[in-house]
Amino acid sequence: MEINIIKTIVEWFSIIGDPAIVYSYGYLGVFISSLAGSFLLFTPMPFFFIVYVAGIVLDPTLVAITSTFGATIAKVTIFKTAGLGKRFIGQKTQNRLRPFERLSYKYGWFAAFLAALSPIPDDLVYVPLGLIGYNIWRFIAATFTGKLIFTLMITWGAKLSFPWINLLIGAAPNKTYATMLAALIIITGVLILYLIVKLDWERILEKWYPWTIENVDEENK
Repeated sequence: MEINIIKTIVEWFSIIGDPAIVYSYGYLGVFISSLAGSFLLFTPMPFFFIVYVAGIVLDPTLVAITSTFGATIAKVTIFKTAGLGKRFIGQKTQNRLRPFERLSYKYGWFAAFLAALSPIPDDLVYVPLGLIGYNIWRFIAATFTGKLIFTLMITWGAKLSFPWINLLIGAAPNKTYATMLAALIIITGVLILYLIVKLDWERILEKWYPWTIENVDEENK
């Protein structure tokens, strides 16, 4: 059932990536597709083709800004939802997560920024940060900045390179491959989240980051 859902999503995004459809819906369509596409957990930018095509038929800068707002709203929602899950975690598990939490307070902004700046499934970073209660304003700043830069590269890259890669626009994607890849990414994401919760981070980080296990009061300002 899950495979069929993923396959349907892949086909749906292929259809709405048509230039005529993108142009007719304009910036509102870019915002909605970026918002909806970013709610798909552990999936690397499923609305890529829409943003790419929009960068060609619309203003690249406005497309990037509009898409970034939609994507950031979705990621903040996922971040906050993950944070609600902390109340369902036992005290023993929270203690194991404490060193990871301190490490994230120091490097979390960079991790969130890097995830937003790349096409990797950023929820692999955002969900754990939400789970440990990372500062939301730092998260928003890092996510918005990273996604804006990355999306600008997509839209302006599309605008400038379109004359040379026009033939690639009509190429049909290998849907079987895309479906298998999406399923693999989701499974990997769930596994990573499970390991983050279950691993004894005090023992793991003691060797490389001893300061994370010191009994100090590190507040998330």
